Amino acid sequence: MKKNIILYLLVLGVLLVMPFATAKAAANVEVSKIELVEISDGVVVNNEPKANGLNIDFDLAFANIHDVVKYKVTIKNNDDKAYIMTNQTTQVSDYMKYEYVFADDNNELEANGEKEINIIITYESEVPTAALSSGKYEETNSVEFKLVNTATGELVENPKTSDNLLIYVNILIASLILCGIAIKTKKVRKTVAVFALLLVVIPTGVKALEEISFKLNSKIEISKDRKFCFVYDYQDYKGDRQEFDFEAGQKWQDIIDGTGVFNISDENVIYNEIEGSESGEVIYYATEAYDKCLKDLDKDIEAILQGRDFNDLTNEEKEQVISITSSEEYNNGYNECNTMLNNLTNVKKTDTIKSNDRGCYIVTLP
Repeated sequence: MKKNIILYLLVLGVLLVMPFATAKAAANVEVSKIELVEISDGVVVNNEPKANGLNIDFDLAFANIHDVVKYKVTIKNNDDKAYIMTNQTTQVSDYMKYEYVFADDNNELEANGEKEINIIITYESEVPTAALSSGKYEETNSVEFKLVNTATGELVENPKTSDNLLIYVNILIASLILCGIAIKTKKVRKTVAVFALLLVVIPTGVKALEEISFKLNSKIEISKDRKFCFVYDYQDYKGDRQEFDFEAGQKWQDIIDGTGVFNISDENVIYNEIEGSESGEVIYYATEAYDKCLKDLDKDIEAILQGRDFNDLTNEEKEQVISITSSEEYNNGYNECNTMLNNLTNVKKTDTIKSNDRGCYIVTLP
């Protein structure tokens, strides 16, 4: 009797180990790159998209009906199997539409290959005023697109959890143990029942091996309220900024009388040092690439400052900052950032205002 209990416990142990064994392998398909391709003036990227395996999180704000944002996503297949991805358009809410299309019009994700697809998110149907709360509407969505294994033609979902060989070895071990129980106990009926139960469980485990899916998780805000930023001197670009309210889609000529800071000279938007003056300096627009360049350049300095003023640093910390800013590498990087400002064009009164997530308006250049 004691031997029989031990044998049954061994079988149970194998069955319990199988799910954990299959869960240890890494996903075989992943998102390796996300690039912004197109964005409407009324769209704000609250947070940059983040990928985790085949899940992508979007955090976006839309303002105008038919606003659209498009990303080019690179999917890397680390598996030795090919998959078919079907073009899909999904409207998971009354207002937003999600779709992906293949950059090369070929929907096969080759084994050990890469595939570029365009993910397009569109503000498709206007949110009614009654649905707004404090002038805004927010929703979260999760859209899942299936991949198909070219060998089997079956829909599959991510992640791949194990190799088939591991499952078959587990099945063999469990079967041998069951046979041993049958021989020693001659309780064939019970043994067959346990074996049948094992056969029911096994297909589920084998199917899990083929699970691969592609999911978009989005946080969407719909509102026309926006802010644009302004700095007088490019050297203060990271610090002394002013922010002004506007509505998405507005042009400079629409708000020029309401700020008390800006004016129009011919076709150009200008900055007035003295309110009410008809003379002023021409305004330019520096994109977020300039802002990012400065932030990347100063990341080591910011790590030392940690929000403090330079005068609040210890003598050792001050020396570290001075050493960084006086280095040839830092000065070369600073000059590279400033080259982004050399070819800027002045802002026209008919230009659509750009929000502060895209860059900042600026007056004096290097």
